[in-house]
Amino acid sequence: MIAPPPRSPRAFTLFEVLLALSLVAALSGSVFAFLWQVSSQKAAMTSRAKAGQAGDMVLDRIEADLLSAVAVDSAGNPGVVGSSSSLRLLTRGVALPVHAGDSPWTPGDLQGSEFAFTSGRLTARRWDAHRFRAGPSGEPETIHAGVAAFRLRFFDGTSWAESFNSKTNNGLPVAVEVAIWFGEPIVESAPVSPEPSRAEDGDAPRLFSEQPEEPAPAPRPTSPPDRIRVMVIADGPSTAWKELR
Repeated sequence: MIAPPPRSPRAFTLFEVLLALSLVAALSGSVFAFLWQVSSQKAAMTSRAKAGQAGDMVLDRIEADLLSAVAVDSAGNPGVVGSSSSLRLLTRGVALPVHAGDSPWTPGDLQGSEFAFTSGRLTARRWDAHRFRAGPSGEPETIHAGVAAFRLRFFDGTSWAESFNSKTNNGLPVAVEVAIWFGEPIVESAPVSPEPSRAEDGDAPRLFSEQPEEPAPAPRPTSPPDRIRVMVIADGPSTAWKELR
């Protein structure tokens, strides 16, 4: 019996080659889309984490300053001046040296701090309130630029208000509520307070602007704030809410 001749290997047809290339392209696209989604989610999570850290830092700093705030200083300046978008405090505390050449202590222990929200940015600054009696000194620094809204409320013992002055109210607030929303700002807002005049060394004490000018209220997100904290002031007045609890 004669054996049949061996068959030559069968080549791929053009259709099979195109089908294989299509499958490889589809799989590659799926893999790249998955990797892009993972990378985008990682970047979003990193951004949210940084925003959360900035918000916690602001809340911690405000709370620490409120715990040592004064109602009125020796020159008659109010120690707590706040609106719905800004807060200015005079506190008792020693400033530690930060830069080379800074003195290890200040002539007095009265320090000033200011926190403000404007145009989607949270800013802050600190100054020696003994040296600069006329008000804040130095340019504010941006703490976080991705803030959609910022809200301050003050409890005087009977009700919540969006402004407070410890001089006209004859004392410190009972509590301060701070709420922060992260994201793109809803509207562009004007600065919440005019730039006060600055005092130089040797100038006579002068009262700085006791109440920041508040613009028309800006719309706030309907969603709950990303960060919110109610800070009770230990040296605040005794009020009825303590007995009604």
